Amino acid sequence: MQMSNLFRNKKEPEIICQSNKSKGVGYLVDLLCATRIGKKAPKLYENRGYKMAVFSNDYIGILINQFGVYEQDELELLFEFLKPIDNVLIKGAALDIGANIGNHSLYFSPYFQKIYCYEPSPDTYKLLEMNVKSSDNIEVYNYGLGDEEGVFFMKENRTNIGGSSVVHEKSDETIQIQIVKLDNYINELSNINFIKIDVEGFEEKVFRGGLRFIQAHQPIIVFEQDEMVFDEEETPSIVLLRKLGYQFCWQHKEKRIKSTLLRKFVNFYRIVLNPKIKIVTGSRVPKQFHSMLIAIPPRFSSLLDQK
Repeated sequence: MQMSNLFRNKKEPEIICQSNKSKGVGYLVDLLCATRIGKKAPKLYENRGYKMAVFSNDYIGILINQFGVYEQDELELLFEFLKPIDNVLIKGAALDIGANIGNHSLYFSPYFQKIYCYEPSPDTYKLLEMNVKSSDNIEVYNYGLGDEEGVFFMKENRTNIGGSSVVHEKSDETIQIQIVKLDNYINELSNINFIKIDVEGFEEKVFRGGLRFIQAHQPIIVFEQDEMVFDEEETPSIVLLRKLGYQFCWQHKEKRIKSTLLRKFVNFYRIVLNPKIKIVTGSRVPKQFHSMLIAIPPRFSSLLDQK
């Protein structure tokens, strides 16, 4: 068979196709970041101790790739605070409501006898199911919790899956999900002493659908509260829990300085060289974003020295 002129043996290399696209400085920075993350990957995996599947280009996935565990500093501080009741927690069970891909559930795993995860998004649930299969004390359920049972819709945030929110109306941007009430499981789940809730503004509905359950079990509850849901009397979720005798702690981070002159230097020192997170308490929960607001029931109050 006769070879075409294009592929005949040539004495010197000959260009037959090339790209003239300029990458720019941004590409170099991205490449350096990717190289650094790649070098860190074996150590991050070793420290975490388990495989973790994430959505590409997702906010939580990006941070897991960079640091190994999402919100690791906050989680470490939380369980340092809960050390006085370690012996109680390890004998009981936890609920992870809004479990996402399982970052928090897997971190919780050594601290509890059993963990029940609730994640309504079908695609996110598949990753959750895959991520926790190596843990024999985690069970997963493909529905959410609220104050009404039935079919609802979720509007997905494609670059921040954890920021997806429940809506009532179907559209091209929504997916169908199932919602149940926590109170319906009051006799099916036992010894629940910890609940984590991250449901993007749906917290009050989770509480209203689980008030009897919470009264019966008196768990520690760690939940997210956005600044926008605060009014003069704190938030509806906080008010509901106060009526059940709960007291509150929260994680306090040093605020960034607004002064242009000092901001760069002081913020660099605080964030990179000396980051400080503290758990504080007070008579009122401040109006701000809380990624981990800690509600303490009466049965644990004295053990955790709450005033």
